[in-house]
Amino acid sequence: MLSSFKPKTKTEKLVFGELKSLPEIKDFYAAVKAKGDKPDITINPPDSSFKVYRFQIGVSYPDIFRTYFWLAIDPKSLQVYYEDFDDEGIQDITLQQWRYWRKRPKFQKLHKWVNGKIVVLEDKPHAKKKSR
Repeated sequence: MLSSFKPKTKTEKLVFGELKSLPEIKDFYAAVKAKGDKPDITINPPDSSFKVYRFQIGVSYPDIFRTYFWLAIDPKSLQVYYEDFDDEGIQDITLQQWRYWRKRPKFQKLHKWVNGKIVVLEDKPHAKKKSR
């Protein structure tokens, strides 16, 4: 959790400074605190699978951490990405793309990213099983 994490290297200080400076993070923290809840961020540092810092931004409750959104930051470029999930896995989109799309109806529907563009998928209802 970011609340208990202390950056040790210059790179970590830059990455966490970038994260904390985002208007979305500031607004989220203010809104959650106004409700009396405890905002926090989980951290996954780079490893052999992911070359970026990955963050879950959410609210800590006594028995659960509720994630509201996922971000990633490339430690070399400090580029911020939104991690969008679909059936194929994680699709990283730039912060600018996320800011553009997140308030549009297409983003709220089942979708995936193709060449940097959002593609809405047909939401097929599950077939009801016949009772015997």
